[in-house]
Amino acid sequence: MLAARKAAATRYMERLAGVPGVRILLQRDEAMTPNYAYLPVLFDRAAFGEGRDDVMARLARENIGARKYFYPLMSDFACYSGTYDSAATPVAQRLSAQVLTLPLFEDLDTATVDHICDVVLDGHKQ
Repeated sequence: MLAARKAAATRYMERLAGVPGVRILLQRDEAMTPNYAYLPVLFDRAAFGEGRDDVMARLARENIGARKYFYPLMSDFACYSGTYDSAATPVAQRLSAQVLTLPLFEDLDTATVDHICDVVLDGHKQ
């Protein structure tokens, strides 16, 4: 299972690496083995030409499920109102507005990853 998920994640990295405004967030610590449970990707609107929500909407139109990740910030939950101010964590705010998890599962084949990447890249400014 892990090998299949790793293969899909590797294909995503091959297709999306070097695209301005797209950054795949994977474990980089050599002492740890990633489990490839999620594929979080940051979309920088200024560099990519679209934001996370635009990419998510385009994927949804193609019946591809993607999820916002780290959104909303826990500090914005009603139960923390008046206790925490999310404005005090501008980096977390920015990242929570940029992260999208792309599909990643054991039976995800290369052709499907390529299709997902094609849909993602369709919004990239040339």
